[in-house]
Amino acid sequence: MTSIFLPAELGILVIDNVGPSIGTVHDPEDMEYLRTLSNCARVCKAWLFRSRLYLFRTIFIRSRRGLKSLRTVLQATPALRDYV
Repeated sequence: MTSIFLPAELGILVIDNVGPSIGTVHDPEDMEYLRTLSNCARVCKAWLFRSRLYLFRTIFIRSRRGLKSLRTVLQATPALRDYV
């Protein structure tokens, strides 16, 4: 199977079109764009940083359990702290 290499700029454009515009607050119940961004983060290392910028731009905490979950994630992956 042949691999296709795309310029990094195209990956950034894809992710920017999936992620919410700056200043836009999406409905926290609308999980489709979050699933898509999560999948983008798994495509390759080059897409990870840009995807995380959108994934962690706005965080909705609705309960103590949600806060504990966020704390656990941030403790397990310290690099994510820069996005929050």
